[in-house]
Amino acid sequence: MARLTVGVVPRSAYVLAALATAAVRDLHPVAAREPDVSGADFDVAVVQDARRRRWVVRAPRGAAAGAALESELRLLAALGELAGQPGGLAFDVPRVAGSAPLPEGGRAVVYPYLDGAPLHPGELRPGPGLAAGLGRALASLHDLPHSVVEEAGLPVYDAGEYRERRLAEVDRAAQTGHVPARLLTRWEKVLEDVGRWRFQPAVVHGDLVAEHVLVA
Repeated sequence: MARLTVGVVPRSAYVLAALATAAVRDLHPVAAREPDVSGADFDVAVVQDARRRRWVVRAPRGAAAGAALESELRLLAALGELAGQPGGLAFDVPRVAGSAPLPEGGRAVVYPYLDGAPLHPGELRPGPGLAAGLGRALASLHDLPHSVVEEAGLPVYDAGEYRERRLAEVDRAAQTGHVPARLLTRWEKVLEDVGRWRFQPAVVHGDLVAEHVLVA
């Protein structure tokens, strides 16, 4: 029997700009472009409006991405309340200005463009400056109460559970036959040292790559 496979048609920057006008009442686009870095699960555009404001528009490409976006929005709302507050976050986060429903379900979201350039790890040097600023930002994230991520519906693990997840990953890697035995032995030695896994869990970024850290 023949099988029909329906692919996901990416939305152009102009389609996303149209969604932005539906999401934010006084947003009148004059230019739209794709961002320098974009993921595979979302259509993303940077839109400039008639008042020279810049916006980011994100639309999920499937139900799984849409569900992940909803969790992300709950988390961003909580983080936005903590950004810049005493004892809160030492960095800013996207603040959603509006959303527009998508024909297939889910929604596209719009938030003001955050100024800054992606972090280049090669520019980090010990001491004051960029490295210290990044350290303070991560420390403020680690100090957040666990309830912030729990209430957003994101996964929370204790130290033992996290160790078990990493052990399972090593087992799957070993089954491929493509990982050098010396490296597997190193990983297994660390994971089997129970003393290394006695710690109080902390909130972590989870996807700390250069393009997710903007430096201004």
